[in-house]
Amino acid sequence: MLNRLGANHQNVRRDSMKKNAMSVVSKILLQINAKLGDPLWKIQMGHPELKGKRIIIGGMAIYHKLLAGNKSCAAFVGTTNNDLTKFYSCPKLMEMNHQRFDNLREMVINWVRAYCTTNKAVPDYIIVYREGVGEGSVQSIMELEVEVVKKAVIIIGEKMKIPNYQPGVAFILVNRKINQRLFSAQGKGGQVGNPVSGTVVGGEISSSGRFDFFLVPQYVNQGTATPTSFNVIYNTTNLSEDAFYFITNEQCYNYYNWQGAVRVPAPLMYADKLATLVGDHLKEAPTS
Repeated sequence: MLNRLGANHQNVRRDSMKKNAMSVVSKILLQINAKLGDPLWKIQMGHPELKGKRIIIGGMAIYHKLLAGNKSCAAFVGTTNNDLTKFYSCPKLMEMNHQRFDNLREMVINWVRAYCTTNKAVPDYIIVYREGVGEGSVQSIMELEVEVVKKAVIIIGEKMKIPNYQPGVAFILVNRKINQRLFSAQGKGGQVGNPVSGTVVGGEISSSGRFDFFLVPQYVNQGTATPTSFNVIYNTTNLSEDAFYFITNEQCYNYYNWQGAVRVPAPLMYADKLATLVGDHLKEAPTS
């Protein structure tokens, strides 16, 4: 009887090891495929306002806990193809606790140039997600970074010899560290639970085209779901709020290191990871 139990126990362990091994091997194969430059999956632009449009999406993040002690690292990552599966990236070291992106104009110009080289066309819409800052810094972001992006677009038109090039530009602040929580009523008993993946709460907050919204892209089955706050501080596109909800939620599924949704759009997550990698390990700007 003891031997039989022991054999069964070994069989259970062996089956468990096989399942774990298959999971590990499949993830390694996915990483190899991604490093070779092939997309693991892509998001379909199913929204009617986005079909047929050339859209590029960028992410900006700053990492302050640099181990060298006297520098911060900023990273910019942006899509370079119409499937939103290939990326341009650029990390830069800055002064300690510096909150503003230096060399942003060059980053944006090189990003759009990379897209034009790949697609032989200029984008219709440029959407940038910027890692959130304090409420008191929003005005300085508007005056410095947003203005830099607007000037970069003008320079791009001049370099590409396209008169009156005016793509729709949106600049969105993203904040994950918030206190707000969202709940949904479930069942006839009035029980309260986490909202389903893709839940959006939003609406206009001013007449100037600016609006903000909360999004829960991730599926949460333990604890309390924390929404992500998105504040559209600049917008010259003709896209509706619903289109912004759609593309933001869809891009949360385009991060290749997780087979599901993350809390921020993929380009911003990649920028955050790149800034952390350079800050924690390289500790200096990469040469290529």
